[in-house]
Amino acid sequence: MHFDYKLHARSLYYCSSKLAHRFSLIFLIQGIGMAIGLNHAFAQVTYTWNGSVSSNWGNGSNWTPNGVPGSDDVVVLSNVGYNPIFDGTDAPSTFTINSGTFDINGYNFAINGSATLNGGVLTNGTFTVNGSESQTCTIGSITTNSSCNLKITSESIIINGGTFNGSVNMTKTGTGTSSGSGGAVFNYTTNISVNGGGTLRINGGNTYNGITTFTVNGSSTLIPEYTSSSTYNGVLNINNTGTGKISMAYSGNSNAFNKNINIRISAGGTVNFGENSGTSGLASTRTINAYGSGITSGVLRLNNFIQLGSTAQSLSGSGGASLYLEKGTEFNGVVSFSFSKIHLNGAIYQQAATFSITDSDNSLSDGGNTFQADATIINNGSGNVILSNMNKDIYYGKATFTNTSTGNISIAYNDNSSPTQFNDNIILNNTSSGRILFGQGTGSAVLASGKAMQVGGSGVSNGEIHLMHFTQNGSTAQSLNFAGTASLILGSGCVFNGDINFAAPQLQLNGATFNNTVSLEKTGASSNISSGGNSFHKSTIIKNSGSGNLTLADVSSDTFYDNVYFIKTNDGDLFPASNTTCTFAKNISTLGSNSSITFGNAIGTVEMIGTDAHYIQGDASYPPLFNRLSANCIGSITLQVPVEVSTLLSLTNGIIVTSTTNPIHITSETATVELGNSNSYIDGPFQITMSNNGSSILNLPIGKSGDYRPAKLTPIHNKSTSYTYTAELFNGDANALSCSPIPTGISHLSGVHYWKIHRSDNSDGLSSAVVELYYGTNDGVTDYANLKVIKSSGSDCPSTWINTGGTATGNNSGSITSGMFTSFSSFTIGNVEGGGNPLPIQLANFDGDCINNKHTLRWTTLSEMNCKQFILQRSSDGRIWMGLDSLPGSGTSFRTHHYQLATASSSDTYYRLKQVDYDGKFEFTAPILVKSCTISNTVVEVLPNIGDGYAIISYAGISTSDVAYVAVINILNKAIIQNTDYPLSQIDLRNHPSGIYMVQVGMRTGEIYRCRMVKQ
Repeated sequence: MHFDYKLHARSLYYCSSKLAHRFSLIFLIQGIGMAIGLNHAFAQVTYTWNGSVSSNWGNGSNWTPNGVPGSDDVVVLSNVGYNPIFDGTDAPSTFTINSGTFDINGYNFAINGSATLNGGVLTNGTFTVNGSESQTCTIGSITTNSSCNLKITSESIIINGGTFNGSVNMTKTGTGTSSGSGGAVFNYTTNISVNGGGTLRINGGNTYNGITTFTVNGSSTLIPEYTSSSTYNGVLNINNTGTGKISMAYSGNSNAFNKNINIRISAGGTVNFGENSGTSGLASTRTINAYGSGITSGVLRLNNFIQLGSTAQSLSGSGGASLYLEKGTEFNGVVSFSFSKIHLNGAIYQQAATFSITDSDNSLSDGGNTFQADATIINNGSGNVILSNMNKDIYYGKATFTNTSTGNISIAYNDNSSPTQFNDNIILNNTSSGRILFGQGTGSAVLASGKAMQVGGSGVSNGEIHLMHFTQNGSTAQSLNFAGTASLILGSGCVFNGDINFAAPQLQLNGATFNNTVSLEKTGASSNISSGGNSFHKSTIIKNSGSGNLTLADVSSDTFYDNVYFIKTNDGDLFPASNTTCTFAKNISTLGSNSSITFGNAIGTVEMIGTDAHYIQGDASYPPLFNRLSANCIGSITLQVPVEVSTLLSLTNGIIVTSTTNPIHITSETATVELGNSNSYIDGPFQITMSNNGSSILNLPIGKSGDYRPAKLTPIHNKSTSYTYTAELFNGDANALSCSPIPTGISHLSGVHYWKIHRSDNSDGLSSAVVELYYGTNDGVTDYANLKVIKSSGSDCPSTWINTGGTATGNNSGSITSGMFTSFSSFTIGNVEGGGNPLPIQLANFDGDCINNKHTLRWTTLSEMNCKQFILQRSSDGRIWMGLDSLPGSGTSFRTHHYQLATASSSDTYYRLKQVDYDGKFEFTAPILVKSCTISNTVVEVLPNIGDGYAIISYAGISTSDVAYVAVINILNKAIIQNTDYPLSQIDLRNHPSGIYMVQVGMRTGEIYRCRMVKQ
């Protein structure tokens, strides 16, 4: 039916003026109900196309009701057999097309209200919706011709399908949420925008074949794949110019991006991929990029984003922009990302990856990342970059960490129960004041076997490298050399199994374990304090070549299980064991230092532990200084340099062996000096300085060769000048010293021990002194009431003996306190005539030589106590011994006894004596080596005396040019004559006491010949 009728707004207005009441016009056309209500000065009419042929929009007969729709009317195209052709006249306010084809005829068909595009075809022109508030544009299965462009601006846009062959521009303006089922196909350029703070949701299932641009402004939200996947076959531009969010691939398992993705974030908004577990695939050869003004703020987050193919990816963001690379994300190409903040939260990188962070705010990464190739993390900002805050990272390629600003890089920060793994080398660069930190929270890191931590091309010249909970697997050597003002801190939980060679201007050792050799050097000007708690299991060198101080063990103890060398070569001091007790199981050396090193400069203690022989070494010009020194070891401690102790000398276990050139010196009478015990004492010279104007008690914890015989000295000074006392115990016969005569009333002196106590000035400033001497079971004190202290009148023998009196405490073991004296000299104990103190002499000598092609072993005792027998033992290597023969001892005797045993031997042999007492106790002599008797028919002998105190050596079978030295050794095994310039032929013993001597001739080939000589 054709209506030749037009109903214009002005006609409706006229009607309204004639009717003074409200009315409604209801049309029922082809099953379409339409109501028009008029409340004021107009009415809205719903028109339905009813043309029998395709004809012009303005032909009123084609509309029901008859007439032409105006700008305030409603048009519904449905079930039409023939299509309207728009003639450019007014477009209605509301438009619905359910079927058919609407030919816009090249015009702009502009709807100012709602539009519903449920079906049909739009062609040839521009379809525009300029919806005002409360207007909705619903898009169904509409198809637009390639010649038809769609422009929609509406408070609500609902996309429920459609095929769009022309350009599409949609803008949602309302504050509410619009949800569409999706399923649309966009074959040409598509622009979808959301303004006004509302949300546009499309359930997905869309295909975008042309260039597509998604834009949000203000606080709006756009979600193109709310429930299912979409496919993008054209370039995708994501443009967030507001504070809202564009959430791509929100859900769905196969969102496909087959062309490049371009992103712009300019006002603090967010762009998400895979926010609700959706997955994305970026096609091979395609890239994700910044475009326009770039990513200058806001957040870009990639979840479950997978790059297909191996095209390199490069993306930058600035102005506070954050990049989140989340779990499920995987890049197969080389990656180079530079953002203000980057969060590495579980992605996989199959090729080299570089991340540059530039912001002043912190970048906090969860971790859980896998780097299959080299990874580089650069902090160019003042904020902190925190890695592995929750889960471990795994680095299969080289891991390079570069800090160029004041911020930190924290690696393996909080990876809980599983450590971050480094399966290749770690490269460090730090050129500013920021820090590179490992394991600072609860996290830890492991460096694989065969790999190393290294300094990179930019170097480490500033800031700090701090390792905690860092474990090196394997034994690969590690070497780091820092420059400038850089600091190296090795903290708690660090374990190094390879050789270590670290040098840094600033150095702190705060709880690391070193299982191989160590060389650590501080080179800078600032002073460093280490908390300690370190363990050094192999040989260690700690050196300060800088002008700043290096303090060790300020809080916790360091433990050294092997030799340790402390060296300072510049103005900076080196303070080992500064404030705690540190243990040393082997040698301590300060050799190579340019000044003395002070151990325990605060209240620290050096404690010698372990079972091996220990040596304290250094340069005599710069001897080591100990605040507190403790002997608590099984082996001996031999000083190869003078040692000073200022506060404490503790003696629990271990013999400290000193010498005339290398004594131990207590620098003040206020120091605590323990008296020691039979397992710990000073074997050799012991020195102590007193400056007190008054009385002091000086402990002298001395002993010799297994005999602990300390003394207590109580001098009284009459001025405060410093005086040094030197004390030493000797195992020997005081009767054989060149002091005489024995004081009247004294029958004999000790044949076992005597003490030498000297003073730097023998009597200046001294009022008087007394000494308490300690004796033991082998001193033969059986009548302590008749025991006295005897001293030489001069500083040493020869001089006369003086009886200073004394009071003893008991028999066998105890002490005797002398009367007062005013000079220092040699001291011993003597038996009062008629007293019962044997004061015995022990073994005088033990030697061997060849006689008649047999090894002849001889030994002499000058007295014996409770001696049951002597057992001669031999060994081929000095380690495994077997009994050879025995001779009975002399029980208790105070006269000289000579013993001799001969045995056949065709090789060099070691011998030793086992002396056994009646109570079962025994002791061994030191072993001697007797050369084979088959060497030659060599004879060395001493001819009878020719005059008073002279003897002649006769050589047979020896070329005297092969003689290296000739020595004469007394009964105390001390060389009293030694000549290395030419072989002696005449021996002058006029100034030596009568007794037994051994002449020893050493050859340049190593042989040694001995013969006995007796001076009457």
